[in-house]
Amino acid sequence: LTLLKNTAHNAERKLLKHTGRDEWLLEPVLAAFEGFFGRLKQEFYHDQDHQDQRIDEFIDDLDDYLVWYRDERIKTQYGTSIRRHRQQLGLMA
Repeated sequence: LTLLKNTAHNAERKLLKHTGRDEWLLEPVLAAFEGFFGRLKQEFYHDQDHQDQRIDEFIDDLDDYLVWYRDERIKTQYGTSIRRHRQQLGLMA
């Protein structure tokens, strides 16, 4: 969980550092980060007990979740998975 928070925080700091005064331009990006990491914590982290896992097992589980999130989870805005939506737009093979 700390790793996820630090990753989001570092990404946010790097983006803000590059924009200077134009921080307001990043609000939608930061909202998307917060939404994704909040969903990740809710669906992946809080519903499972990771206390007895080794770090490599945790990383494998996280990787499996991220693949599921992209390839299978239905996004209501699109009515399909993110991967399928990108394929329909020709952005992904």
